[in-house]
Amino acid sequence: MFAGAVLGLSALQTGILLGATQLAAFVCRPIAGVIVDRRNKSLIAAGGAVGYGLACIGFGFATGFAMALAAAVVTGISGAFMWVAIRAIIGERLEEDSSVFAKLVAAEETGGWLVLVPAIIVLSAMGYGVVFFALAACCLVAAVLLVTQQNPASSHTIGKDISLGKGGLGCGRC
Repeated sequence: MFAGAVLGLSALQTGILLGATQLAAFVCRPIAGVIVDRRNKSLIAAGGAVGYGLACIGFGFATGFAMALAAAVVTGISGAFMWVAIRAIIGERLEEDSSVFAKLVAAEETGGWLVLVPAIIVLSAMGYGVVFFALAACCLVAAVLLVTQQNPASSHTIGKDISLGKGGLGCGRC
């Protein structure tokens, strides 16, 4: 919606952006599930975060509907891979901690607020482009942490500090 607002898009075009994101995610989730089950979950989550960052850069540079639509589709695809992988990583910890999904949701919500409040301040001072570029930087940091903080016991999980926000990332959305 932010991209639609800054680009002066109509309500219909903004709705198409949102729908394209959701449709891309819906189509890609089953594919992401199969890939996540067979590959390194942390690397897939990191790849999704990088894709999210690229989409944010796309939104930051968008000058019209077509470029924003491409960024919206990349957001949906990237989000599908990132969130399926993160939830699979968390699911692997369910046996040792039955509250792990509740902790993930809490970290997502906390992260959302930790990004939203500064974004509003930056938006009022510097505009939407800077907000999107800052979000891209957050995504890059998340990707690096997902790759570097993997649990050495398993190449398919990330460390407890990131997955639960215990002194770690705690960022819900990039």
